[in-house]
Amino acid sequence: MLLPLTSLALATYILAFPLLYRQAGVEAASFSSVWLAMAGWSLGPWGGLAAGLANIPLHLALFTWVHDPSINALQEAAGLESILSPLLGFAAGTLRNLLDERTRTLAALRRRERTLRLLSAVNHATSHANTQEELIRIIPQVMVLEGGYRAAWAAHAEPDGRLEPLAWAGEGAEALAPCLAASWEGPRPTCLRLADPGLRAHRETAERYGVRAVLLLPVTVSGRPWGCLAVASAQPAAFSPDEQAALQEVAQAFGASLERVAALEALARHAVTDPLTGLLNRRGLEEKGRALLAALQTRNEPAALIFLDLDRFKEVNDTLGHTAGDQALIEVAHRLKATARRTDLTARVGGDEFALLLPGADATTAQQVARRLQKALEAPVELEGRAFILGASLGVARFPEDAQDLDGLIRAADVAMYAAKHSPAPLVFFNATQDQAFREQVRLEHELRQALAAHQIQVHLQPILDLRTGETVLFEALARWKVSPAVFAPLAEAAGFAETLDRQVLAKALAHLKALRDAGFPGGVTVNLSPQSFANLMLPDWIRAQLMAHNLPPERLVLEVTERLLLSGEAALATLQDLKRTGVRLALDDFGSGYSSLSYVHRFPVDLIKIDKSFVQEAPESPRAHAILEAIARLSEKLGATTLAEGIEREAELEVCRTLGIPLGQGFLLGKPMPLEAALEWLEAPQTVR
Repeated sequence: MLLPLTSLALATYILAFPLLYRQAGVEAASFSSVWLAMAGWSLGPWGGLAAGLANIPLHLALFTWVHDPSINALQEAAGLESILSPLLGFAAGTLRNLLDERTRTLAALRRRERTLRLLSAVNHATSHANTQEELIRIIPQVMVLEGGYRAAWAAHAEPDGRLEPLAWAGEGAEALAPCLAASWEGPRPTCLRLADPGLRAHRETAERYGVRAVLLLPVTVSGRPWGCLAVASAQPAAFSPDEQAALQEVAQAFGASLERVAALEALARHAVTDPLTGLLNRRGLEEKGRALLAALQTRNEPAALIFLDLDRFKEVNDTLGHTAGDQALIEVAHRLKATARRTDLTARVGGDEFALLLPGADATTAQQVARRLQKALEAPVELEGRAFILGASLGVARFPEDAQDLDGLIRAADVAMYAAKHSPAPLVFFNATQDQAFREQVRLEHELRQALAAHQIQVHLQPILDLRTGETVLFEALARWKVSPAVFAPLAEAAGFAETLDRQVLAKALAHLKALRDAGFPGGVTVNLSPQSFANLMLPDWIRAQLMAHNLPPERLVLEVTERLLLSGEAALATLQDLKRTGVRLALDDFGSGYSSLSYVHRFPVDLIKIDKSFVQEAPESPRAHAILEAIARLSEKLGATTLAEGIEREAELEVCRTLGIPLGQGFLLGKPMPLEAALEWLEAPQTVR
């Protein structure tokens, strides 16, 4: 624009020079500074210098043109002003460059300031956004309020390539959102003007809201295309390359912020999620459960909490290892999620303990859900080619009847679950009387753990006699503590440390047997082990080591097993077979009191069958019990096993057993459990049936 004016100024100066000369004389040459300054301004320093050099011959020609004999044209043309004219042109051009540079610098600073302001706003939004959804909602508002744009959008690229606007801000943003999808060309910047197809279809809407240009900027998250950040301007020539580069920085910061927030969300999920099963962990149950109960309380709605504990999970771990145990837990979690309602919270709150929080559930609904859970867990779990029925004990607590807050509800459900583990019923609803019983059980469990740690469990010996000769042939090792074995043995099994108890009792029993044999006793000792011990495949190796340590022949040890153990699965039978090959003898305890185990007795011959005391004690008065006692005696004889009658407490019971030819007997009538010292004295006394 300035160059034509410079040319016009030069032409005007040349044509007007005669007139100027008549008015000002040789001083007319000073008017050339105007066009020289304009030449330098428009052509730059070197252009102005060239114009100044050209000014000397120009004035020689002009002074010659005016035909004034009183002046020397060459002298005037080469005067001081003409000599300085190149410097004037150069200075004008330099000044123009300096001013232009200053203008560009100020514009760049303003752009940078806006970029930094936007980046700061994006970072501020990131620090205050707890979720990706919240960040996506805030960013368009930041672009409008801090960036001064007419409108802004955050849009996500769907897997099918479609662009889906998620949030927007500014006038007309919602109405213009469809133009983004129509103009999206993938992960590269796209600038739209009113004449472009993307905006032309929405030209009327764009003009109504004062939008003249739209820029779509790609956003990547973790190196993968996420979508775009789009802004609209009221300026038709908006979004220069510099502005696009600055806004691309903002889009990159937005992508990085999405990545950071996603990482924080993942950490938050990890903090409340069980990594193995994907269910909530205890913390997650507490956080979500408190919020849920608070909402239910405002609406005066009920809820129920179900706690469940797997009954035979330890057997899986001990038999197949922790990898199989993890698979079992994952399968249980799948069944829980399949059983739970859509609104329920499912959680794994311990090793093999799970919880379900049922919003809006009354007692009837809670019982229905609990029954479905029981049924789901009754189906066998296939692990490494074996089928395990895990079973579960369930406790249910109701809100607000049993507790007014989540902590109280968890405690009540835990108490009910504990009661279920120690009762025949696998499903128990909380009641106030359970709480005191629970406290007592917890106290006893703690004291029993301490007693085991200090090896304070005592072992007494009860004699087993040959009913024909009165000779003591065996002793049964019985654990003794400050409460009855009927109390602490189930407690140890439910708490998961029955194996520890078994090993301490067995080790002491073998030490007692060593002392008895040193005193001349030729017989052996029987020890009752829990199913937890037999689930450990290392049990035979441990027993062999104990026998060697006490220098005892394996046939002097008789391990008592129950019918429940024989029915528990192939793993326990494999352990029994290993022990049998070692030379250890096996006794079937309380025969006839549980499930029919004749098939197992046939498949796995035992050495000793102990008849349950209920048949022995009823036989003198009950012909039916007498017949059963006789049948068992004859069956044992046919199977090649020795029969032992338990619980003989009266002479009449002893007489029945003798009449039926039962060779061995045990009971208070024959001899009570006694410490080792008393057992040694017992052996020194005359050996007759007392």
